[in-house]
Amino acid sequence: MILAVAAIALVACSRTFEKHETEGKAIGFGTWSEVMTKTVTPDDQRVQGSNTFREGDSFAVYGYKSASDDTGKSTVFDDDVVVATAESGDPVAATAWDYNNHRFWDSHYDKYVFFGVSPSSFGTSGNVNAQTGAISTEVTFSGKDSDVLIANKTTVNKTDGSGNFNNHATVNLVFNHAASLVDVIVKKDPALADATVKVTKFELRKIQSKGTLSVSAYDGTTTKPTIALANWDWDDSTTATYDTDDCVGTVDLDVAAGTDTNFPGSTTSDIPATSAVKVIDNLVVMPQAFDTDKDADSQQIVFDYTLTVTDGASNTSTNTYTDNTLYLCDFDYIDNETQAATFVPSWEPGKHYIFYITIDANAITFSGTINGWDPTTVNGYNYLVN
Repeated sequence: MILAVAAIALVACSRTFEKHETEGKAIGFGTWSEVMTKTVTPDDQRVQGSNTFREGDSFAVYGYKSASDDTGKSTVFDDDVVVATAESGDPVAATAWDYNNHRFWDSHYDKYVFFGVSPSSFGTSGNVNAQTGAISTEVTFSGKDSDVLIANKTTVNKTDGSGNFNNHATVNLVFNHAASLVDVIVKKDPALADATVKVTKFELRKIQSKGTLSVSAYDGTTTKPTIALANWDWDDSTTATYDTDDCVGTVDLDVAAGTDTNFPGSTTSDIPATSAVKVIDNLVVMPQAFDTDKDADSQQIVFDYTLTVTDGASNTSTNTYTDNTLYLCDFDYIDNETQAATFVPSWEPGKHYIFYITIDANAITFSGTINGWDPTTVNGYNYLVN
């Protein structure tokens, strides 16, 4: 208590803070209990492709205070890192947040406006405008990435909550996905129910991986940032190849024998375990339009697989198929053999794409017929005279 009183006295004398600030509450972005001298640093623990913040996760916050008509703006946060310091629950999620050098609510102003990006390394004081939330920054995707998130514009008025900025409650920033999420599933046609398929190589090639994201507007009603495909400007000269190692977790590439015939289901949880396998799982990618030229520079899938059949006498036959190439622009919205419906044109921001590849086979079969006798009848005669 003595130390606390002394600190207040020093602040009053130095006029670093006005009296109303020393008596107010710190601006919090979560429940925090850390001392103000502790350094809080992120270690980015969010699971790739997830919708849940975890301990060590972070976002950078930006924002200002102003009069009610937005005059007299004064920047309060500019690339300040807020870190999740604790987690709990099922599913496990961040429960406490903290940042260095706490700011305090200032009742001389009418409102605060906040913006945010995550992970915190995505933003800097130079590529995010603290007073407009405008963003322009270059992003490179490496495969094992957490998603790029941008928060809704969040306004807290002094009149909210009995004239004290919503009772100085925690500022809850709601984030939106700015990248795309991709799964690829290999499945067997029911005709191959008794065969075993093993994917031995699987790659996504010529995927645009470097570009600039620009956000200049926030919806006036929802306060969401405007993030569309047009907000991404990709560098055609930089592409990446992704394989199963760029996904979260271990991917089993064996599609075992089975008799499932109800694939696909309405959700990924309906995928029969014995007739399908995810070869790409929760891959975060840059939004992009698909190149329809279908040449060496177009986004494509290249994979190898084996098809093994065992007959009733335990005789096993394995067929190997290599360098099978599928172009992303050829995927359509209907699960059949005819690729002639409306095609999937792109990966859009904030959307989860699940691409299905069906492996079927037409066995080489034999049958036999006999050509008829030559239709020309040959008559032979011989007379024997004794």
